[in-house]
Amino acid sequence: MFIRKRNGNYQAVNSYRVEGKVKQHVLSLGRFSSVEEAIKQQRIMVECSLRELERPVTEYTETKLKRIFGIQGLHICRVPVKVAEKRRAKVLKRYERQKKKLEQLEGIEKVLHLRRIDTTDGGDQIYF
Repeated sequence: MFIRKRNGNYQAVNSYRVEGKVKQHVLSLGRFSSVEEAIKQQRIMVECSLRELERPVTEYTETKLKRIFGIQGLHICRVPVKVAEKRRAKVLKRYERQKKKLEQLEGIEKVLHLRRIDTTDGGDQIYF
């Protein structure tokens, strides 16, 4: 397993063979160069989505730009329940994707932790 940079984003890559053919399992780390940083950010994203799911459907609001008496201003209004339910469904899908990715990142962290070896010449760490 190794980490590579492609197009400005980092990826954790696990190479293996199936029936003699090389296969790769790739997981995006985004802009983070280490799995630990990616896990930390993913946990924050999962918590934000969870907070959004805990909010009642009746409290969903949206901000609209309105012009009243020639003056532009922001108007906050409630969203109809059907629209709020659709938004909630999208948030639930996003939460499930984020939770799955967090589990994958934690699995990668365990693999890297098991493969970590301290060298005798200076305490550097080698990953393979």
